[in-house]
Amino acid sequence: MQKQKGISTLVGIIIIVTVAVVAFGGVFAFQYFTPESQPVIQPQQVQKQQILDRDFPLAGEPTDQTAGWKTYASTQLGISFSYPKNWGNVIENNNGYNGYYLTFGFPDQKDRGENSGTISIREATADELFFLNSSKTKENNNGVKFYINDYIAKGNWLDRVYAFKNQGGETILIWFNTNRDAGIPSEAKNQKIFEEINEYQNFNQMLSTFKFTK
Repeated sequence: MQKQKGISTLVGIIIIVTVAVVAFGGVFAFQYFTPESQPVIQPQQVQKQQILDRDFPLAGEPTDQTAGWKTYASTQLGISFSYPKNWGNVIENNNGYNGYYLTFGFPDQKDRGENSGTISIREATADELFFLNSSKTKENNNGVKFYINDYIAKGNWLDRVYAFKNQGGETILIWFNTNRDAGIPSEAKNQKIFEEINEYQNFNQMLSTFKFTK
């Protein structure tokens, strides 16, 4: 009887030890094979890291969007400006109606159909001084203040006209000729037409380079 009791006790101890080993092994295996949980990254943290990792211009790399452009100076109009190298050369003109004026066009404009355009710069005639009355204005870093007008020419052709006074007091007009039919004019539709012209952004950059030379 005493012998059977000893055997039962031994069996019980073995069972307890076995259960403990299995439980310990299960916990160890769970901790070992379960991947560590990753910290939750907030959107602000991601944005901040993207800013820190963002590529910056290399030393000596031009950052100015007009870097490398051609520069043109007109002693007669008293202005100078820069324009993209791939635009046509500035042409000086003189006729009875407009007097002295400058013109140049965008590259491959003959292949652009209705999206083509040209730029002309000249002194305003007496009946064009009203362009200075526009409430839409823009001033560049050189202190040149432009008065912005959308002008519907005969045949509904839409042009954007920038008027300003040079240091001599003459009113200068910059005509952005879209060669586009505006149809029924509206500010939203007019703006869309300009945005569709590939060179309009370069044109705005060109305006930022205007400065007085006299």
